[in-house]
Amino acid sequence: MQSNSKLTQDQKDWLKIMSAAHPEIQFAIAGRTTFAFQHKGDTVEFATAFCSDSEKKKRAKVGKYFALCRYFDEHTVKLKLEYFNNLVDFIHDDIYNSTY
Repeated sequence: MQSNSKLTQDQKDWLKIMSAAHPEIQFAIAGRTTFAFQHKGDTVEFATAFCSDSEKKKRAKVGKYFALCRYFDEHTVKLKLEYFNNLVDFIHDDIYNSTY
């Protein structure tokens, strides 16, 4: 079954306000995974959101919204900066170089 997730106007407004109020929180998208992250010294604290395989269209704002919600709910992971960069690169490379 295909789904078509979209943000409501309230969710769009919240994302815009919170992104502007917290420029220290950045986003990265690798394949179907969105990361909301913040550098903290030599570590990175991050939360993720995943786009389901059943989605008709991958919408970056939907991923950013859910990753940011999880970040503020403190559903985060902390990794050394090097490991975080390797994780994002691995996901990106795995998605685009896979044969399945």
